[in-house]
Amino acid sequence: MRVCFPRCFRVSFVLCSLLTFAIPSFLFGQRRVDGNNMYHRVWAVVPMVGSGTLADPFRPKHVPAAPAAPGDRSGILGFASTPTDDGTHAIVLFVAANRAALNEILQDTSPGVVAFAAGKSGGAAIEAALAKYKANFHLQDLRVVVP
Repeated sequence: MRVCFPRCFRVSFVLCSLLTFAIPSFLFGQRRVDGNNMYHRVWAVVPMVGSGTLADPFRPKHVPAAPAAPGDRSGILGFASTPTDDGTHAIVLFVAANRAALNEILQDTSPGVVAFAAGKSGGAAIEAALAKYKANFHLQDLRVVVP
């Protein structure tokens, strides 16, 4: 014995299935993480180093002199910096895929180096500490988005 459904029932069944299973997956899917919140981040005040030559450019301390090899994600992936008011130091936001790449910066006890791990120190505390070095500085002034 064969059961035969009318054509309109088949179409409405397919449409009902799509509405039940496909559409909620679009509505309740997770959003992408904002690029400003990905990876490990450190805010630091570091002195300027380098002789100004091509081999040793003038840059903030701990900033790589040369770009990393393509595909190498073991070191610092990105950074953004702004000079302090006196010009001898820089406020730098360092970004790395693993925490170990930032340990050297966090453990640096050289004079003039101040470092804060993002997420461990509150944003207001970091801004207050960095305001001593640059007037009217806000954390939103430096942004790094790493793919």
